[in-house]
Amino acid sequence: MNNQFRPAQTIRLSGLCLLALFALTACDNDSRQHPVDDHGHHGGSSEGMETSVPERGPNNGRLLVDGDFMVELAIFEDGVPPEYHAWVTQGGTAIPPDAVNLVVELKRLDGEINRFEFAPEADFLRGNGVVTEPHSFDVTVTAEHAGKTHQFAYPSYEGRVTIAAESANVAGIVTASAGPRLIYDVLPLYGRITIHPDAVRDIRARYPGTIRSVARSVGDPVRAGDVLARV
Repeated sequence: MNNQFRPAQTIRLSGLCLLALFALTACDNDSRQHPVDDHGHHGGSSEGMETSVPERGPNNGRLLVDGDFMVELAIFEDGVPPEYHAWVTQGGTAIPPDAVNLVVELKRLDGEINRFEFAPEADFLRGNGVVTEPHSFDVTVTAEHAGKTHQFAYPSYEGRVTIAAESANVAGIVTASAGPRLIYDVLPLYGRITIHPDAVRDIRARYPGTIRSVARSVGDPVRAGDVLARV
């Protein structure tokens, strides 16, 4: 009986291997086509984004090259809020961090500009602020060393996509400016409307008798001297 089931098992295994091969091929093609952000992660493609993967340095940062002068810039967030780290070399030799004046400016989609100045720390330069989300901006880097200024500019678009106006209209996609709003929950509640106990008074006749008429209803306003009922 076992020999009769071996061919079927072999076919199933081959099918799984074939599917795995297709999956690996798809992932490999995807990694070559999508750009890489400053984290070293792959992001979605979009109009205006880089079509090639930027060269990475030994610290997995983006390499910015001007002749033999090179800046490696990376967003570091291992156990800390996202911050910039940079390493500078010239002619393949590391430049002491205190010998470089480095400034990074980020221009965001709404026009806001974030400026980061760097200070030496150990063998690298550390930015003086947190790189807040979203990490989608145009980057300008200015490095001064030995009386010479080096400037670099590149887009770093994470999660940004461009949609044609016609396509957005067909899909019903609209945009609006975010702002402060009052957020509240609406809950269905059930109950009865009754008179407050402090507003209820018991009125009794001096002697028992038959009620002939009632001149007021529950909730009617009354004053001293008003006839409420006749007994």
